[in-house]
Amino acid sequence: MPLNWTIETYERLSSTQDEMKVRLTPGGNQTPPPEGLVIQAIEQTAGRGRQGRLWFSPPGNLYISLLLKPECSLPQAGALSLVISYSLARALEKLCGADASVVLKWPNDVLLEGRKCAGILLETGTDSQGALQYVIAGIGVNLVSAPAETGIALNASRLQNITLADLRDAVLENIREDYLQWRVRGFAPFREKWLQRGFAPGTDISVGADKAKIAGTFKTVDHNGNLVMTDAQGQERTIASGEILRI
Repeated sequence: MPLNWTIETYERLSSTQDEMKVRLTPGGNQTPPPEGLVIQAIEQTAGRGRQGRLWFSPPGNLYISLLLKPECSLPQAGALSLVISYSLARALEKLCGADASVVLKWPNDVLLEGRKCAGILLETGTDSQGALQYVIAGIGVNLVSAPAETGIALNASRLQNITLADLRDAVLENIREDYLQWRVRGFAPFREKWLQRGFAPGTDISVGADKAKIAGTFKTVDHNGNLVMTDAQGQERTIASGEILRI
């Protein structure tokens, strides 16, 4: 089935993720929103990233949440984080130029010139049997400002006057194209493309997973989008949930 975006823009929200969840909460005469709803906030007062961390959300940057309803299992939906990060990378390369140094950090960050410029937060909803009902994909991109120590803004780094509308439309166009392909073919067509923009094999990493930290080296991502690394004892590990804490 095709995917059409319906964009709603608000001057200020606590977070676009929270607003989308309100729309999905049953009650009254409210009709469940269709796949393709996009909620955009010019400013977020309580934006968040992974593990509930505060997401720096002043006016000028891109803050959107997308409603997706793929027909797949919950584990399969996890690979969407990598697919969408790849979509973001493609959009940024088009806007910033082919020489832009864009790197993907598993599972959901996009780095530009070695610093974070975009992130993704996936949240899912399931029915009483645990079957996937929807995915909310929250996306933040630093266009005009970023945290000084860890982030980078596109306009500051590339010296190009990219408008917020240009950025949003480019991101949505690439996500639609990649999401429709993923819905039919799964993660397989994206794996090598993601790896081309990911860390080089052998890169030193530290991964937070299940409240523990594992040090080692990056090896690859597998066909389900899981991280494969070699730990400090030389053992290969597959990590389904967690994040790379440092490189």
